[in-house]
Amino acid sequence: MNAVPGAILLAGIASAALLAERLASLGVLCALLFVACLRAPRGRRRLYLVAGISTGASVFFLSPFFSVAGGGAVFWSGPVVPVLGALDVTADEVHVAALNGLRFVALALAFSAYALLLDHDRLVAAAGFA
Repeated sequence: MNAVPGAILLAGIASAALLAERLASLGVLCALLFVACLRAPRGRRRLYLVAGISTGASVFFLSPFFSVAGGGAVFWSGPVVPVLGALDVTADEVHVAALNGLRFVALALAFSAYALLLDHDRLVAAAGFA
């Protein structure tokens, strides 16, 4: 991948992931970035992929318990914790958690593709002042 256009493309994809509001578009971005990261050597890509995807999954699974989005159907009504309040999981909280988890995965995969696929010496050489 050419260094400067690749960096600009990955920055645009990362920006699109942060601005996306639909789960389907974020899922497509994550899938495309995952396929792009699979082009990297196997030994180098494993750490990036496992770290990004597992952290995004933990955001998805843990954030509904600490969110106060309210509204929607209650999936689970948990105990009342003195500092946090009621630990309820609603449909709106799961939707927001899925959006934030996929956003995190898309950003992690975009930065993984940047680190794994771009030639950083060419990128620095393209900047005249560097």
